[in-house]
Parts: sequence; C-alpha cells; structure tokens
Amino acid sequence: MWCMHCGADFDSPVDADTGRDVEGRHRQRADIERALNSGDVDELSAALDSNGIGSAVAGVAVAFAALVTLPWVSPPNVTALYLGAVAGIGIYAARQATVSDALRKGGRALAVAPFALWLLSPLVNGVASFSLGKLLGPLVYAAVVGSIARRFD
Repeated sequence: MWCMHCGADFDSPVDADTGRDVEGRHRQRADIERALNSGDVDELSAALDSNGIGSAVAGVAVAFAALVTLPWVSPPNVTALYLGAVAGIGIYAARQATVSDALRKGGRALAVAPFALWLLSPLVNGVASFSLGKLLGPLVYAAVVGSIARRFD
C-alpha cells in the first residue's frame, strides 16, 4: 500500500478519490447507522460531522423545510424568487462547518427569507401590491423559525 505518485507508504488502504482511510469509512457508516437506530440527535450530528457530510445533509434538510414552508408566507407571483431563496438557503447551510452551524445559520436565513421576498415582490407585482399589512405572516414565521434555529446555538 503506497502512493503511486510519491512512493509514500500507507498504514492502511486509502481511497484514491478522497484520500480517506477505507477502513475508517466503513466504521463511519456503522456509526451513522447506530446513531440513526438509537434516535440520539447529538450522536447522529457527531457521526455525520465525522463523516464529512453533516453540513450537506443539514443543508438539504433546511432547503426542504424552506421548500415546504415558505409558500405559506410568500407574496403571490414570486415563484422564481422563492425557488431562488430555497436554493440559496440550502447552499448557504450546506457550506457551514458542522451540522449545528448549518441548522443554526440556515434556520436564520430561512427566518429572514419571507422579508426579502416581501421587499422584492414589488418588482414582480408592482408597487401597488406593497402593503405593510402583509407583514404579519412573515413576522410570525420569523419568530417560530428563529426560535427553532436558536436551539442549535
């Protein structure tokens, strides 16, 4: 077991694409399965972080939450902006260092998204559709989502 480029010896088999220990990869999968079976969120978060996919999984989860919940508080006729917000929130969350960072920062971005959509809606619907009265839904949404995101501090 040696590197065909530099001739260095490896202590154990290494995946050529990722450079990670092949035996460790199987151990990490077993850790994730054990965490899923136990139902312990902290253990699952640690297993995903150690496997290097935690923030990506959390980013997908936050994007899915955005996809399902944002239409309830988004202004009408802003579908393209809404889908852009969903993608942006998911990418932003997935680029964080840990699962808890991804959930906390992605959750905060999700809480702010209805306000951004509300501010951008006059570009699509015209200035006449701009109303302060339509802010109640986004305010309640931001409070609920923000309180959930704070749990990951």
